[in-house]
Amino acid sequence: IENHEIEGKLMEKVKKVINDYYEENLKESFYQSEIAKRLEKKQDTCDIDWESSFFIWHRPTSNIRKIPNLSEELWLVYSTSNIWVHF
Repeated sequence: IENHEIEGKLMEKVKKVINDYYEENLKESFYQSEIAKRLEKKQDTCDIDWESSFFIWHRPTSNIRKIPNLSEELWLVYSTSNIWVHF
C-alpha cells in the first residue's frame, strides 16, 4: 500500500481491510501457486514474478465493482477515499 500523504488513521484502516481481503481471497491460491511450491522446496524462484497487485481507481470511471469478492467494508473505504492499492 502506497501512502501519498494520507491520514494515518485511514491508512491503518486500509491496511486492515486489504489484509482481510488477502486472507479471505488470495492466501489459499498463493499457497497453491508454483512460487509457493518452489519456496517450500527451497528451489530457485528468480525466474518467477511473484508480486500480486490490483488497482482500484475512481476517475474517470471507478472500477471498484469489477474487483471480485470485495467486502462491503473494503468497498466503503475505497469509495470514500482516493487510495491506490498495489500489493
